[in-house]
Amino acid sequence: MRHRRRRTAVWSAVGGAALVGALLATLSPLASAQSSGPSADPARSERIPAVATGSIPAPRQARLGTVSAAALQRFWTPARLAAATPVDAATGAPADKASGSSRTAAVRAAAALPAGVGHSYDNARPSVGILVYADKNLNTHYCTASVVTSPGKSMILTAAHCRPGSWAAFVPDYQAGARTQPYGIWNIRTVYTDSRYAATGSGTDYDYAFAKVAPDSRGRLLQNVTGSNVLTLTPSYVNWAGVTGYPAVSSAPADKAITCWNWTSRLTGLTQMQFLCTGYYSGTSGSPWLIHLNSGTNSGDVIGVVGGYEYGGPNSWISYSPIFTRNTFTLYSYANSH
Repeated sequence: MRHRRRRTAVWSAVGGAALVGALLATLSPLASAQSSGPSADPARSERIPAVATGSIPAPRQARLGTVSAAALQRFWTPARLAAATPVDAATGAPADKASGSSRTAAVRAAAALPAGVGHSYDNARPSVGILVYADKNLNTHYCTASVVTSPGKSMILTAAHCRPGSWAAFVPDYQAGARTQPYGIWNIRTVYTDSRYAATGSGTDYDYAFAKVAPDSRGRLLQNVTGSNVLTLTPSYVNWAGVTGYPAVSSAPADKAITCWNWTSRLTGLTQMQFLCTGYYSGTSGSPWLIHLNSGTNSGDVIGVVGGYEYGGPNSWISYSPIFTRNTFTLYSYANSH
């Protein structure tokens, strides 16, 4: 397994995607080649029908409070960050996205993979990191999240099922064991989800969330420090996309972010996509799905997140994502203005 500004401002942001578009990348030569992707085959394209918003119920808005930057730093010690367990593991999601496969089981599974499954490689990006929080018993948990371009320059995107609690923080480009994180630890203030989200059925089509973070101790805004990815309507069920996320250390002992590029396709029966690539264990919920990677601008167009049906997939090589429609932009717009 893996929440308003005026509409004109939102849609102008979409129109400017080509200028902002692509991922914050420490790109390897392999990544550079993969991000450009093969030429699209028009016969494979399956356009997404226009989705009318109609009457939309009020979004859910969870205010998590603001602790001082100093207190947040003291709480999230390297040891506490390292001890955080994937949110996915507590949801009861199936197979190894929920519990993490053993190394032996993962090797066996890889040997039996069908054709068309990609292989992930270690690759971190400043705009992608971990979202961490503590539950009422101070057990710590995490998902993956990413910075999304916004007027306030302080917005992140993740999966709705991640549901952060107390001491919620975003750690961009998380480095396991580091005494100081390269881009800091950012206080999450408010989380916004679509009130139609549910863990089963068609409610999983709304498994995305936005969250606002506070400025850091120096008064800087997150987007100005890490860069960002542009929220984009999912253009088709078939896209050449890259997904970056943080799998559980129990399944991936390197404890590093991974990236993979492959074609997406439609998940039959739901308004969602699927992505076939190895290594997306528990912990990768909320990982951004990006297109139009541009190493020059260090940003991309984000068209989905690991989430949706079965909390984002039945195992470590099949991942799902809800598509981004006008409903997604309505939630984004609400988050910007509240």
